[in-house]
Amino acid sequence: MIPFIEHPTFQLRVLIGLLCVLFLHSFSHPSALASDSFSQSDLEFFERKIRPLLAESCYECHSHRSTKLKAGLLLDSPKGIRAGGESGDIIDLEDPSQSLLLEAVRYQNPDLQMPPKTRLSAQKVQDLETWVSKGLPWPQEPEPQKDKVEETPFDLDGRRAAHWVWEPPIRQSVPKVSDNPWVRESIDAFLLRRMEENGVLPALPADRRTLLRRTRFILTGLPPSPSEVDAFLADGKPGAFERVVDRMLGSVEFGERWGRHWLDLVRYAESMGHEFDYTIPSAWRYRDYVIRAYNQDVPFDQFALEHIAGDLLKQPRMRPDTGTNESIIGTGFYWLGQQVHSPVDIRMNQLDVLDNQIDVLSKAFQGLTVTCARCHDHKFDAISTRDFYSIFGVMKSSRYQQTSLLPRDRLVNALGDLEDLQAKAHAVIERSGLLPVSSNSSVSSIKNDQTIQVLGDASGDGFKEWFFDDEALMHDPMVRPGNLVHRSGENRTVLAARTAIDSAKWSVHLQGSLRSPTFAIPHRYLHVLSAGKKSRVNVVVDNFNLIRAPIYGGLKKNLDSDTSKWMTFDLDMWQGHQAYVEIKDTLHSDLSGGGVHGPDAWFSVETVVASSDTKPPAMARSTWQLDRESIPKPLHDILDAYHARAAVIDVAPVALSMTEGDGVDTSIFIRGDPKRHGEPVVRRFLQALGAKDDIPEGSGRLALAKRVASSDNPLTARVYVNRVWHHVFGRGIVPSVDDFGVLGQAPSHPELLDWLAVWFMQDAQWSTKRLIRTLVLSSAFRMDSKAQSPEMDDRDAGNVWMHKSRLRRLEGESIRDTILKVSGQLDVRSYGPSEKIHLTSFMTGRGRPSKSGPLDGGRRRSIYVEVRRNFLSPFLTTFDTPIPYTTFGRRSQSNVPAQSLILMNDPFVLQQAASWADLIMTYEGSVASKLTLMYETALGRLPLMVEIERGAAFIAGQQMAYRSHESSEEVAKKRAWADLCHVLFNVKEFIYLH
Repeated sequence: MIPFIEHPTFQLRVLIGLLCVLFLHSFSHPSALASDSFSQSDLEFFERKIRPLLAESCYECHSHRSTKLKAGLLLDSPKGIRAGGESGDIIDLEDPSQSLLLEAVRYQNPDLQMPPKTRLSAQKVQDLETWVSKGLPWPQEPEPQKDKVEETPFDLDGRRAAHWVWEPPIRQSVPKVSDNPWVRESIDAFLLRRMEENGVLPALPADRRTLLRRTRFILTGLPPSPSEVDAFLADGKPGAFERVVDRMLGSVEFGERWGRHWLDLVRYAESMGHEFDYTIPSAWRYRDYVIRAYNQDVPFDQFALEHIAGDLLKQPRMRPDTGTNESIIGTGFYWLGQQVHSPVDIRMNQLDVLDNQIDVLSKAFQGLTVTCARCHDHKFDAISTRDFYSIFGVMKSSRYQQTSLLPRDRLVNALGDLEDLQAKAHAVIERSGLLPVSSNSSVSSIKNDQTIQVLGDASGDGFKEWFFDDEALMHDPMVRPGNLVHRSGENRTVLAARTAIDSAKWSVHLQGSLRSPTFAIPHRYLHVLSAGKKSRVNVVVDNFNLIRAPIYGGLKKNLDSDTSKWMTFDLDMWQGHQAYVEIKDTLHSDLSGGGVHGPDAWFSVETVVASSDTKPPAMARSTWQLDRESIPKPLHDILDAYHARAAVIDVAPVALSMTEGDGVDTSIFIRGDPKRHGEPVVRRFLQALGAKDDIPEGSGRLALAKRVASSDNPLTARVYVNRVWHHVFGRGIVPSVDDFGVLGQAPSHPELLDWLAVWFMQDAQWSTKRLIRTLVLSSAFRMDSKAQSPEMDDRDAGNVWMHKSRLRRLEGESIRDTILKVSGQLDVRSYGPSEKIHLTSFMTGRGRPSKSGPLDGGRRRSIYVEVRRNFLSPFLTTFDTPIPYTTFGRRSQSNVPAQSLILMNDPFVLQQAASWADLIMTYEGSVASKLTLMYETALGRLPLMVEIERGAAFIAGQQMAYRSHESSEEVAKKRAWADLCHVLFNVKEFIYLH
């Protein structure tokens, strides 16, 4: 037997790895930052986490404004921090973890503990550790002055006037240029004018093979097949490229590719991370919604409305093939973030969760870092702390919901029939003298006083201000003695015994939630008089939905009784906190987890009371009950007819969404501390965008959505067209695609950005496909990646003026999907629940799924493979698929040895190389013809003669080696071809785009 290290396959893989490492390190990312500068995300981290911490905990003793400076140490500027103090250097740049600053805040040294009175939280210490490890990122700003005591007033108008983004885009005139034939689209004229001004010539057009491969990857994320290439090369008629582009834009693959870009912005994941990585129920429906929206070319202003307030649109967009509500699914993005299941500080947790929602909303749609104003006015942009807490109030006034997707009018006929049967039953009961018309079975004698407060009472108007959400409660769910109520099982339509809100009045198949207005918890105990099956009662404190043990388990109780009973909640820990009560009848589990649910769930609630007494209040209650045996036959027939009609109502599919609560304004949290309240603020959007302190309707989300989606908003169109430009050309006109603020990068072609934004809104009618088509059909897109001459590269070293196409590496998803397609294994099925993530032995930890998904992800595209925050795909993360915690409009493009090693050793890559070899071996023809097909399939080009010769020699050599190793001829042949397939997966052309 050949020693393992001498085995030809081992040697091959080592060689591949070394070549790939050398290759990857021979390139540097064109937008890589210099060693003495910091990324936007680093600076944002400082503004959001570090500056407020320093101001709150350090500046009293260690700043230019300290009345008595301690230890000669200044912490309010980078210069002061690097200078250190009386104890010497406080930062060790060679070994940041051993810095004196960190030693002090960790309380490792009893003689050096800072802050001296109150120890920082573990999270704040970790934030400081991260900051130091990053090299102390700090934006450029003037050095603080010792004699300056007062804060500079926040000048909204001055900041707005000083930065271009707050001014509306203006339709610019298309410039005149000398090389008119090069101008295919208006954008070419803008680009060419800037090239001419800088003495740069555009590169020559790319050849047809290169252009097709580039276009196919950018539009669909997949390579062209050899037959596609042949067809394009053979099409000599005018408009050949336009026809190819239109076919790609019309394919479902387009939405899968561009939907993935959007998922990066909304930090899409299907689990919540942290301790147990709990699942986010039905998250995949949001992913499918995004893919469909791109394929259907939903106008972006509509797309924005649906995301921010799709549940509030009077005329939601309905899915043509199923008739389901599409608009409401867009609001699911709010709930795709990380969450902690047992936070110690629930108010701070609410701030963190809503902060993340605001962060994603403001970056994705406005390109602004609004959450930098959480603890103080934004240091650079026209965004105040009032702005942040105004939007915070909007989010705080909104609630989590699993919403039915079927149209509301789908029940019109059924409800009409059931109402008729209700009326007939009432007439029979009245004629029979079984129940007086004026009968009221649940009249409460409870009186509000200092020890008791009625929050809801079905016998009066006690539920008038409550929120009746979804189908089960949208159409008069009030029942009175003698009303018909549908229950599960055969002949289980019954007669109501008391006055109540009943989620199965019309059909047990309908789902819904009953929610109270927000209230400050007035007493220790909450008593709920209710009945139900497979349903539950939650007390949602400070908008905390993850109601689980050990801390919060007592805020959720399951209903499992056909008759009304009192259930009592002990809210001693949360008195004074804001809360709302929700009674839920749902088909699926939701964020609260662990609560019972099902298609035949129902609840019936009579009274909700807050009290200082551990026992529920005494009530004067009359109960009316009629045995089925004593019911007259006409009523029997009506009950059976009611059951038959109610039972055939379909159970509706559901999706996570946002829904309305009552409008609750908030106060500014001083220094971001939810326990320290400053001045109150009204719910609204950014003042710099014209928002005023008017009292909005409901939460204010719909008003906010309309401001974002308005053509008068100077940011929305600019930010979006810049995102599309970034994905088409590899670099945004504004390179910092998520930050258009002062700390962001200036636009390279400001007039072009304005022209494109106005054209997108007015001419293209917010159409993404029209925008992409225009960019892709331009001469700029068709350029070669090689400059006309070295001199052009010298004059435009960073390709800022776009004199050539940008060389870029494929994203992780495209690399994986291409491997599947090339090997002939790709399953092209679209939509549906995600494939489970494949778990390696190294993917361990709490919350690890009990079952692993297949190694090949069910052979489906990467977008359909489950995204679990604690168990992310090692393959994809190695190729810079972002960790989903915030908006990532521009992915990193690292060049690290791990990328070479994963292509060399990953079991998935080896598996697909073997599958491709199996496919190749089924083709008839010579070795040369098979090699030609392989090169066309993998690289989109024909092999050189020398490549055919070397490939044939490699196959022969590997077969001989395997045969000498006692393999059968067939096995040796298969292994040899698999090795060659593996080699092609590792060629740089396979993962790079010219």
